[in-house]
Amino acid sequence: MTRGARRLWLAGLPVLLAPACLWTLLQAEAARPHGGGLGELSYFPNGRMVRVLAAGHHVAWADVAWFQTVQYYGTHRKSDQDFHKLRHLASVIADLDPKFFGVFRFTAFALGQEGHDYPGGIAILQRAMAENPDSWEPWFDAGFLEFVGRHDYARSAFYLRHAASLPGHPEYVERFAGWVAGKAGFTETAEQFWTQILLTSDNEYMRTMARKYLDRLHTRGRL
Repeated sequence: MTRGARRLWLAGLPVLLAPACLWTLLQAEAARPHGGGLGELSYFPNGRMVRVLAAGHHVAWADVAWFQTVQYYGTHRKSDQDFHKLRHLASVIADLDPKFFGVFRFTAFALGQEGHDYPGGIAILQRAMAENPDSWEPWFDAGFLEFVGRHDYARSAFYLRHAASLPGHPEYVERFAGWVAGKAGFTETAEQFWTQILLTSDNEYMRTMARKYLDRLHTRGRL
């Protein structure tokens, strides 16, 4: 083999070996007993390592990691309800495909509502915010999780207000943001939201709702 051919072969070796290496790691992880101990997922590589091994096919390998995430969730949902590794799995997939919104939403709500780790669930959504600064979805999800999970109306209103300021959000985001702001006692913010809906919405039901909540704010001072 000539020197040039050897260099070409060596350059292509990672591409040939990467899928096999990654698949071996995932198979080794799948073969471990899932008892929920510290050893679980010890073979599961971090996202940056997987991205290197994926050799340019990182989005496809995000799907492989997603399959492992669903398997992990299903195993623990039937047994001990311990989902603490979801945060690591979400981080791996975010390293591979930071626009995989379904993963952020699923893992955040599973960890928060089912695993009772609301800070961990919010942390997953904060990673989604950092990776996708122009997307309203993770801000809305964080606001919703704070509202239904921890009943923290002030923090919920903070996240929802930001979601309503980002492009592409549906109308219900402003409606929910206005309602939660009123629940939190932020009457001025709530009034701004409902006034905006009243003036800009082409939906008669939404305008009727806006009038109702504005009347409540003016008479009671909060919703």
